[in-house]
This record gives sequence, C-alpha cells and structure tokens, in this order.
Amino acid sequence: MTSSLKIISRAMIVLWRLKLGILRIILFITGILVAALIFAQVMIRYFTSGSVYGFEEMALTFAVWFYFIGAAYGAYTRSHVSASLMDVMLPEGRSRDYTGFVTSVITAVLSVWMSVWAVQYVLWVHDRGMVSLEFGFSMVYVHVSVAIGLALMSLYFIIEAIERLISLFRGTNYTPQGTSVDEERDNRPTPNASVSMVILGEDRS
Repeated sequence: MTSSLKIISRAMIVLWRLKLGILRIILFITGILVAALIFAQVMIRYFTSGSVYGFEEMALTFAVWFYFIGAAYGAYTRSHVSASLMDVMLPEGRSRDYTGFVTSVITAVLSVWMSVWAVQYVLWVHDRGMVSLEFGFSMVYVHVSVAIGLALMSLYFIIEAIERLISLFRGTNYTPQGTSVDEERDNRPTPNASVSMVILGEDRS
C-alpha cells in the first residue's frame, strides 16, 4: 500500500513539473512574440508612414496569453503582488498564521468564483460566434487564456490554503516556500506539489 502511494505521489509530481514546463514554454514564446511584434511595428512606423495589417491584433492576442499565464505562474511561485498588512500589523506567531489561513481561504474562494465567471464568459463568446476584427479567428482562442490562468491561480491558492491548514494542525508557524527553481534543480519536490505527499501520508521533510 505504501509503495503504491509513493508511485502515485511521484506520478503527481512528474505531472506537476510537466505542467510547469508547459507554462514556461508558453510564457517564453508569447513574450518573445509580443516583443517582436511591437518592435517590428515601431520600426515600420518609424521608417515608413504605414503599418502592417494585423500586427496590433496579434500582439494583443499574445499579450493576453502572456499576462494571464504569467499571473498564474506568479501565484505558483508566491511572487504575485500582495497588499496584505498582516505581516506588518501582527507579530510573528499563531495569530498571524490563523489570519493568513483565513486570508488564503478568502483568496481561493474569490479566485474560484472568478474562474467560474471566466469559463461562463468563454462559453458565451463561443455561443455568440465572436471573431477578431482583422483575421476573423474565433475570440475563444483569446479569452480561454483568462479561464486557464484564473483556474491555475485558483489551484495554487487552494493549495496554499491547504498548506496553511496543515501547518496549523501540526502546530508549526507557516513560512512561505518561495520559488521552486532550486528545488527542481536539486530534484526535490516542488512546494505546491509537496501537498500531494502530505495528503497521501508521506513525510514532507
């Protein structure tokens, strides 16, 4: 039974890292394309009096993907912008951990609600048959990035809430795990993926 749980846990970590790899590829490709399209448009307008048909529309499409996938990746690495005052107002200890847990739950709930709204919006765009103005491709390909990004953010916020809850049950102060770059290079479980090991009954240390 224990060996089966270990196999499942390792498989989940492999799938988790595969997902992260796909996110990085999307960020790299869309970032390069946005920069290249904008640079080309600026050069063309600088040296000529016109512009290339469809450049702005394509740049905007790739920018939307870059923004929302980047937001999801920022939520994973815990590097997203936070305006929380509890780290300043509350002393380090259990009170801060309890407040952090409540905050993470609220964040996760709101993120899930936004994800549901985004999926509904994508379905509405599909039903309406909305297409881009210049190339005429379905706008679903643009707006689906919003749903994917918010869904991934919801996943990461839920996992953070679970981690905080586990920390409260264990009686230890919660400390953010930070980015996973060093952990992946050292072939260790990523911060969020380690939750699966806890749920499956493995030691996290």
